[in-house]
Amino acid sequence: ELIEEARCQALRDQGCWQTDSKCLQVDPDTGLCTDYEQTYACGSQGGGQSLVNCGTETACAGGDCADDSYPPNENFAESAVLFEAMGEVATQLEMDATTVFVGDLYRCSIHLLSFQDCCVVEGWGLDLGLADCSFEEELLGQQRQEGQCHFVGDYCAEETIFGICVREKQSHCCFSSKLSRIIAEEGREQLGRGWGTPEQPDCSGFDVETELPLLDFSAMDLSEFYEDVLADTPLVDPDEAQQSLEESLQQGNPEGGGP
Repeated sequence: ELIEEARCQALRDQGCWQTDSKCLQVDPDTGLCTDYEQTYACGSQGGGQSLVNCGTETACAGGDCADDSYPPNENFAESAVLFEAMGEVATQLEMDATTVFVGDLYRCSIHLLSFQDCCVVEGWGLDLGLADCSFEEELLGQQRQEGQCHFVGDYCAEETIFGICVREKQSHCCFSSKLSRIIAEEGREQLGRGWGTPEQPDCSGFDVETELPLLDFSAMDLSEFYEDVLADTPLVDPDEAQQSLEESLQQGNPEGGGP
């Protein structure tokens, strides 16, 4: 173990930095990880060297080989946001629903002749000629400003007898939070699901038994959410977060409906 730690230190002395930490073996009695694989990146090309057993409990407490002599773990943002995603999934599963990350359909109108735009994102509550817009359109603007909505598309809702469009409509799928919207977008991309058409949007969620277990949260691009959580979120080991996420999925689906 000390030899393996020395090998890690040798990499750090060369200017390499740690990019990943993976648990290889867990003690069945204590549930603690006893064997880690630590991955280091070296050189300007970003290539990585992988060392097995570098970072066991004895040689490197916690398995992250962290100290102040080399750059901090670059997985901090990923770990923190993955932890938030895990909590979002747990919250969804607590609702005892058959589908999770379900969006609500909202529409807004743009009157081309009167130049009244009820699809604006900002300005609600101010006198911007929005008095004739509906409460749903106002709520949509507020949710879009918070980053909670996915734009599906626009279409002509009204036209003259000459075929000139005088009123356009936009369709949006809005979610309970910004993170839920991102997970819905990333999950649909992984599953190859679309959003329907602007006239008939699909804001449905993921089936708990058949679709949710197929999602790979560690592969989702959650970078848009980074700035919202980094200021006050503690570092969480990505492997621990992934394990907790899998446990949450199993609790929500005790019979293991997924493959």
